[in-house]
Amino acid sequence: MRELAIGICQLTSAIGSADYDPRPDNLEKALKAIAETAEQGAKLIVFGEIYLNGYETNEFTPLYLLAESDDDPYVARLVQEARDREIFFLLEVVSDAGRDEPDPARHAGERHSLHPVVIEDVARGAMIACFLRS
Repeated sequence: MRELAIGICQLTSAIGSADYDPRPDNLEKALKAIAETAEQGAKLIVFGEIYLNGYETNEFTPLYLLAESDDDPYVARLVQEARDREIFFLLEVVSDAGRDEPDPARHAGERHSLHPVVIEDVARGAMIACFLRS
């Protein structure tokens, strides 16, 4: 049997508002947590629900969606970190899949299904993301 060291990052995310995008601050905290956890030997790093978008950003979440590809600057930075450290991580975010413009009214109070997406080659480290499609 092979062992897999798993790191759990239960971080408090910054919360977005009409004029505050929480993603840059949350990304920086995530990168620090990835570095710490990977240095302790974790090969799979798991983040809490909707960490990067800002859990409880609620009606402002559609303003700070992520793309389901490494064309998104936040996703690209995380994918690069996974490659560089040869690790994997599981991250649930709210994405903009299939939408041209965010619609805050559409997101508020709705339930969404998870759509797992693997971004990057799993042989060298990858981001395994579960995207909530709003």
